[in-house]
Amino acid sequence: MKNLVFACTGDLGGNFTETNVARWVRLRGGEFTHEADASVTHLLCSDEHWKNKTAKVRAILKLNAEKKAKKMPGKPCHIVKADWLDDCLSIAKRIMPVGEHAYGRTTPAKQKAKDKQAQQQKEEEGRRRASLGLVNTAGYQVYRDATFFSYVVNITHTYTKQVALSPKSQAPAVAPKTITERWELSLYETVNKAPALYHFGAKYFKRKGTSDTKEFWFSLTPGLFEPHFRDFMWFFHAKTGTRWEERLIGRPASHLSGKFEYQPPTGGKPVGYVPEEYLPRATVQHEAPLASPPGPAEHTADMTEPVVQPPMDGEPCERAKDDMQLVVDAVDKKKEMELDIALPLRTRSQRDLPLPTAANNNNNKAGESAADRQRDHPSWLLYPSEPPVQFTDDDLDMASALDDDNCDMDDDDDDDDDDDDAGLGEDEDLEPSPPLEMSTPA
Repeated sequence: MKNLVFACTGDLGGNFTETNVARWVRLRGGEFTHEADASVTHLLCSDEHWKNKTAKVRAILKLNAEKKAKKMPGKPCHIVKADWLDDCLSIAKRIMPVGEHAYGRTTPAKQKAKDKQAQQQKEEEGRRRASLGLVNTAGYQVYRDATFFSYVVNITHTYTKQVALSPKSQAPAVAPKTITERWELSLYETVNKAPALYHFGAKYFKRKGTSDTKEFWFSLTPGLFEPHFRDFMWFFHAKTGTRWEERLIGRPASHLSGKFEYQPPTGGKPVGYVPEEYLPRATVQHEAPLASPPGPAEHTADMTEPVVQPPMDGEPCERAKDDMQLVVDAVDKKKEMELDIALPLRTRSQRDLPLPTAANNNNNKAGESAADRQRDHPSWLLYPSEPPVQFTDDDLDMASALDDDNCDMDDDDDDDDDDDDAGLGEDEDLEPSPPLEMSTPA
């Protein structure tokens, strides 16, 4: 028992008094103390004192927690039954592993039963939430962005409620009540799944300290980051009157009348990604938070409202501009693809017509309604910003004449080719053909 320090608490039964335990331990090279301090390696405890968590037990448990957290040197103290010391002295004649004699230690069988019970409770909770139309958050964790900002945002609204009394009431005036409402906005992310799926939900607390809450979910199924993050930003804007990227600069008091209020984290805690133009002046001059738009990297290019990454130096600033240009180009390319897909839907005659321009808008017939133009020209639906071109009979006759001339020119070219094939040169004189007789109508 060398280098071991023992202590006792409670009635251990039999001859296991503090005096006897101290004598037995010291005869075998150990030490005994009456205090529960950091030097104790084994605390002999009774069942009653362990159940009631007496002063010595609480002190040892607190020291063990600090040692496990490496806030204090040394190994945790074993809280054991007196039977363990009896086995060591009379049977093994040596120090034995504490095993099942230790309090607070779970055996594999007990741990398995405990895990099974916890799993059953999770399944029961999931069924209960599904019956209420709520999302089961088991298997999800709170999403954290690149700045380690957790997306659990609390917004509050404090107002005064005056208790109305009857004019004939003799009761003394009641002081007005101050009520604080709170919304908790949470963005969840699946755990250990690739690709990760996301969920946005909001929880409403009617007053401070109440357990009566209401949950709101925009979707009962998870999805990609962008739609749920847009729901998060929209809900924040609807309740606070401030856009999410402008949360650090706030709004005038008149603008926020009746709205909820958001308090950013203080004390050096991460505040999340904020575009440079929306950073407070002091933050821009002295410090710059980690700059990375929220969301997975593979989804960032698909966002329809790109934001510039706040720079830490010159190079990140240029990189942010390049990233923004890539997003803008992707949006333009998507619009071009949609137009290319829509163009073949027009009829053949409509494809031959030129696209409508502002120069020929005056060709529309007077008094023609928009409904008539949509019926006559379905391409109006593809180009709603400008009306389609209206052609007159003279325009159509001119187009037909041009087509006939083009056909005649093509025939002449074919005749020249035939002459060349027949061996007739360009300089040879050909006998002119007699003129055709034209008959005049009577």
